[in-house]
Amino acid sequence: MTIFENYERLQKYYQNLHAEASKTGNIIAALRLFSIFLLIYSSYHFYKTEQTAWLFVAGILLFSLFLWLVSWHLRYKEKAQLYTSLSLINENELAYLAGNLTPFKAGEAYIEPNHPYSYDLDIFGKSSIFQHINRTTTAIGEAQLANWLKNAEGVDIKAQQEAVRELGLKLDWRQNYLAAGQMHIDEDLSIPKFKEWLYAPLNYQNAKILRGVSFILPAITIGILIANFVSDDPIFFTLLKVLFFLNLGIVASQQKHIKEEHRLLNNTSGILKKYSKLLQLIENEAFSSDLLRGIVARNASSTNKIGSVSINQLAKILNQFDTILNPFAAILMNGFFQYHLHALFTLEKWKIENKEAVFNWFETIGTFEALS
Repeated sequence: MTIFENYERLQKYYQNLHAEASKTGNIIAALRLFSIFLLIYSSYHFYKTEQTAWLFVAGILLFSLFLWLVSWHLRYKEKAQLYTSLSLINENELAYLAGNLTPFKAGEAYIEPNHPYSYDLDIFGKSSIFQHINRTTTAIGEAQLANWLKNAEGVDIKAQQEAVRELGLKLDWRQNYLAAGQMHIDEDLSIPKFKEWLYAPLNYQNAKILRGVSFILPAITIGILIANFVSDDPIFFTLLKVLFFLNLGIVASQQKHIKEEHRLLNNTSGILKKYSKLLQLIENEAFSSDLLRGIVARNASSTNKIGSVSINQLAKILNQFDTILNPFAAILMNGFFQYHLHALFTLEKWKIENKEAVFNWFETIGTFEALS
């Protein structure tokens, strides 16, 4: 089988998988809609017939079913997106074999007329060496490839050639790595801004009183809420209102720090999830070349943390800040749980535990992508 035939076969294969995943996703979406109608109908029926116990049980079960269907649908949606990316990768390679370089970035941003050799040798630009070999999908990988081409001094070319040969034989792994990189455009992640956040002074490391209050007050609030439901004494509702607004006031007093965290890390959650997936693919693969094995070993020895897990944890923490964009959710969650204050504490803990390793993880992603 020629390389052209292989790319054609893979393109059709992933197109078929995309069609199957989309079909299954549509069925799940219909079931999800049906579960909502069923929830509304059963709630109305048991409410009208005054069957309170069944109303509660049916509500819990059907709402749980709805959440499970939402999660199931999301998995198939992500599968369909992955198969689309894999199909596109093979389509682009077919275009390349036909002489069409349009799908690949030409690296015009890296053109330097005064560079000792890159300008004269057409390293960057239309139909350049960079455009011929560039298969990067992250800003980190693209910058790493450009840096190697502009600064060959100190680069172990033989080690890189060995690594490229190995990755060239891992076609499925390489395409899955590139497809994962295409799942979210990472141009929004400013490395300088991320570094500014990472090395900013810690505000809550020694705030023991505030940390204690953030746990004790919400616990009392939930206790009073339960008491309000089981008792007819109006004092509990009055206490609930006082505690609710007290929790809000404490969170509001830290609003400056909350907004600053959101400013520095806005729109980075999806990018970090992508980076987590790329690291996971590296961590789960066995490599034989000295260069690739050395990178993986250095990652493992530099910290006791697993890169993919830690980066994914950060992405999840940042998702908590998205509720700032929903005023109702922010008021409700902060009034009962001081939600965003706990998110700040968790962010600072992540910084302390991962600060020394995070850029090493980023460099690993860029190196593997540039070599692929």
